[in-house]
Amino acid sequence: MAESYSKHEGAPGVGDTVRIPRARWLRMSVLIFFAYLACYVDRSNISVAAPVMVCEFSMTSVVTGVLLASFFWGYVVMQVPGGWLASRYGPKWVIVTSLVVGITGILTGLARTYDEIVVIRFIMGVAEGVLWPSFAAIIMRWFPSHEPSRAVNLAQYVLPVSSVIMAPIAGYLIQLSDWHVVFIAQGVPLLFLALAWIMWASSDPAHDRRLDPAERRMILAGSDENTGEIAPFSTVLRRR
Repeated sequence: MAESYSKHEGAPGVGDTVRIPRARWLRMSVLIFFAYLACYVDRSNISVAAPVMVCEFSMTSVVTGVLLASFFWGYVVMQVPGGWLASRYGPKWVIVTSLVVGITGILTGLARTYDEIVVIRFIMGVAEGVLWPSFAAIIMRWFPSHEPSRAVNLAQYVLPVSSVIMAPIAGYLIQLSDWHVVFIAQGVPLLFLALAWIMWASSDPAHDRRLDPAERRMILAGSDENTGEIAPFSTVLRRR
């Protein structure tokens, strides 16, 4: 798939068009979509398993609330640092690290005590808290000024899709076996997605060897409009 792109100043034959490939959509947006989908499923499956876990661990409503919130303690803490890490080390490698650490969600299915599950969920929250800031950095770099909103909307489409996919499968796995299987089965895809990001993703289109030169020029020409002046992290925090 490709799209038309008008060539302007400095191009032979003003008004001519070239066919621009769509690697940013067919590769990068697909990687973002499935990574976010797998992580969102991994974070949400506990809501389906919770009723069974309540019975097994004899949890009160307060204790159950703490268990459900433990993921978001780590998630909230890492939102701003996640953006800093993506800027410092490159969003691709922050995402890969997040997916690898997120595999610890499988340990939820292997845990035998309430305390172990709370700790594991907190670690998962820390790991996945850096994802969206890193996705945002990828989107700002890979999609020119007229496309980021569509890329964000595609990523956010994960929220309803994950519920449609996760809830029936998780319920079926619990009925077929037990709640432990839910976390193990739905945590495994993160490993394959980490490998996919290592193989096919890139933090910046300027350094992507697979990218067609015409698409690279179009992205770089448009992405400059998305960013402002580079400033120290401390300066950014002081901006109202």
